[in-house]
Amino acid sequence: MLTLSCNRSLSPWIGGIAIAGLILLIEGLRCFGSFTAIPFLFIVVVIALSSSLNGIKAGLISAAIGISYLLYVFFFPFDVDVVPNSFLQVVLEILTIVLLVIFQGHKKQSGDRMTETLRQTCDRLYSKVDRRTHQLDQANTSLREQIRDREISEARLLLALEASNMGIWDWDMITGQITWSSGHEQLFGLAPNTFDGRYETFDDRLHPDDRSTLNQAVEKAIRDRTTYHCEYRVIWQNGSLHWIAGKGKAFYNEAGQAVRMTGTIMDIDERKQMEIVLQRSQQRYQTLTEASPVGIFHTDAIGNCLYVNDRWSEIAGVSISDAIGEGWVSALYASDRQRIFEEWYRSAQENRPFQQNYRFQSPDGKITWVYGQAVAERNPLGEIVGYVGTITDITELKATETQLRFALQREQFAYLEAQTARQQVTSILESVTDGFVALDANWHYTYVNSKAGEILGRRPEDLIGKQIWEEFPEGVGQKFYHAYQRSMLEQIVVQLEEYYPPWDRWFENRIYPSADGLVIFFQDMTERKQIELDLQRSYALLEARVAERTKALRESQALLEAVIQNNPAVIYLVDTEGKILLVNQQHDRVFNRSQEDFIGKTIDEVFPAELATIFNGRNQAVLEAGHAIESEEKVLYADGAIHTALSVRFPIFDEQGTPQMVCGICTDITERAEIARLKDEFVSVVSHELRTPLTSIHGALDLLSEGLIDPASESGQRTIEIAAEGADRLVRLVNDILDLERLASGKISLSIQPCDLASLMNDAIAQIQVMANQAEVLLSVFPLSIELHADRDRLLQVLTNLLSNAIKFSPMGERVSLTAQVEDQSVIVRVCDRGRGIAPDQLEKIFDRFHQVDASDARQKGGTGLGLAICRSIIEQHRGKIWAESTIGIGSCFVFQIPIHFLQNDETDFSD
Repeated sequence: MLTLSCNRSLSPWIGGIAIAGLILLIEGLRCFGSFTAIPFLFIVVVIALSSSLNGIKAGLISAAIGISYLLYVFFFPFDVDVVPNSFLQVVLEILTIVLLVIFQGHKKQSGDRMTETLRQTCDRLYSKVDRRTHQLDQANTSLREQIRDREISEARLLLALEASNMGIWDWDMITGQITWSSGHEQLFGLAPNTFDGRYETFDDRLHPDDRSTLNQAVEKAIRDRTTYHCEYRVIWQNGSLHWIAGKGKAFYNEAGQAVRMTGTIMDIDERKQMEIVLQRSQQRYQTLTEASPVGIFHTDAIGNCLYVNDRWSEIAGVSISDAIGEGWVSALYASDRQRIFEEWYRSAQENRPFQQNYRFQSPDGKITWVYGQAVAERNPLGEIVGYVGTITDITELKATETQLRFALQREQFAYLEAQTARQQVTSILESVTDGFVALDANWHYTYVNSKAGEILGRRPEDLIGKQIWEEFPEGVGQKFYHAYQRSMLEQIVVQLEEYYPPWDRWFENRIYPSADGLVIFFQDMTERKQIELDLQRSYALLEARVAERTKALRESQALLEAVIQNNPAVIYLVDTEGKILLVNQQHDRVFNRSQEDFIGKTIDEVFPAELATIFNGRNQAVLEAGHAIESEEKVLYADGAIHTALSVRFPIFDEQGTPQMVCGICTDITERAEIARLKDEFVSVVSHELRTPLTSIHGALDLLSEGLIDPASESGQRTIEIAAEGADRLVRLVNDILDLERLASGKISLSIQPCDLASLMNDAIAQIQVMANQAEVLLSVFPLSIELHADRDRLLQVLTNLLSNAIKFSPMGERVSLTAQVEDQSVIVRVCDRGRGIAPDQLEKIFDRFHQVDASDARQKGGTGLGLAICRSIIEQHRGKIWAESTIGIGSCFVFQIPIHFLQNDETDFSD
């Protein structure tokens, strides 16, 4: 920059010197007569230099000078022998000098201004550069601090995730790459840094029943641009099952396409276990409330009823629905309501349980007395959030109390009458065996008979006029003290039999109020009480033992009876004479006769002679052998069917070891035998189906391994294709077997959801279209739009299986149709082709496992013989049926019928 400034400040001098040199050069050339075009070119260079360094003005001035000298030269050439006008030459030279001076002066001023401008510009640029450099340093410092803070935050986050048993994941939806944190790997049962980042690895860990739920949640979150929350199970490598709570959110590009998703997972095993425990606790609570002999209720903080059990409804005479809310209040007896509400409020204010006797009145006018109790429910802040309580029916107790009150009143009346004859009774009182004392209103003795003095250990005359609590202060606070006080204050008769600790004795007291005080009869019950207690303990012990033995005997008998009567095997008991002593219910079902037709009769009386002879002979053989004999027999059931049974007969001995009876247990093993036969048949068929493709694979591999065929040749490629086709057939066979067994064993449960039949039919056609195109077979579908309650995926599997079979057995150019119709509460779907047809005797057998009409079909068509068996299993699980209709040479139709509204307990029969 300094160099440029210096060059520009010297440029006027350089231009002037150049012009002066040009003048001298021209003059010299003129003198020697050697003028050329060189000066002209030099002038052009000078003009260009002046213009570039000093601007247009300097260039114009340089151009004017150059033009003046060029005109001078051209007007007065050296080679003309004419002397130019001296005045013109002088004028031109003066003009040149003047222009040169103007040029130099102008350039000097322009150079000074340019220098100052450049200096100021440089100062501003240096200032801006310094400020910008300072800003960049500050930005770098802030960026380093942010990076350090972010690293600390990430470390804290990872630590928090590990502490809370959580994991982080990130899914690049463009590349398919998935990244897991170490905590995520741990929650999926993987060692750190062993996750390969593939979605398939994640999907393999999911529980099959939860896979669709999670996929639907993710798809909905992406579609709605929301965060998904889903709880699902994962299966570790050791087979253990673990609950996971996952959440995630997608990120989108400018085009609105989801390109990335990230989220977290958390271990919720403990929470799930707590939910199970809570559910069981709630079930136990529900069972207790339903079986409780008392009425149970639950209200909110202001008394609105939230729950009552059946017993409460029964006692109050109000239905459960009518009691909810404020309805229970209307069932209260009108005159009791205000008292109940006031006591309820006081109980809540004093933080004590509510306890009251009150009445309910049913709509038919029946009044029921109850003893009600309730306690407040409080939250952690101590605020009342509700009440829980019970009611007990005390109507009978109240009736008893009323009767006792009347009896006491009658007794009091009789006592008052007896007061008029007190003198006459005195002699009687002295002769009675009970102690008798009379007290005035101030608790002073007014009368004590001799028996009372004997019991109290004091002379009667020493007690007269004395205060009872001063003479016997140890009695204050005892139950007798409270009974005396109560009788005195309430003027009621009190009778009690209690233990008196100060004297270690039992006393029976009958306390009667009078106008002057109390009259008390009492006697020492210690010896009698001891005898009663001994007798009660002995009786209770004996009763407990008898009850225990009786209960054990009854339980044993009930258990034995239940085992015998509910046993699926036929059980019978006969004596040595052939008399039938016992048969169970299964015996009745087998022979379609009641137990009364057999018990008490002999075998000869209830069975045909030939059969009776066989039974008697076998029983006799057991008695003679003295041990159990097992045999396999054929039994003719009442319905005419012959069943295979495993019969075990054994003798029952008396105390002397003599056989007295024969017990027989006959178990129906017809199904077991049939299963064994089917198993042998299944093993035979499977072994053949496995051996056929294995043979082709083995032969092809032998040819290739021994070098008999070049793998690169056409025959070698065909050999490899044969081996691959065999392997594919094996895979299909194994998959079909597994699928069929899962369906048969119930390990695959149907996912019943509403689905549109038309959409289902169109999807099936779409999936099978490529196969139809390859086989040059036309597909026609007539969709029926109706909502079904079914497992959509399983029905789609049935449709694609039936359509693929129809395509396989249809000639080129023919048409396969898919139709549906509604009949009553069911839908009928048909898949029809124009193939070779199926013989009538094969229409039912083709649904059996591994059954094919033509053995060559497996080789030509590539089938496993299990597809139709799988279809039948799926349809039957939908409470439907499937069948085939066919005419040889015309074609076949495979038809299935299922209910429109599927119910688990629906037993609708769609048979013809």
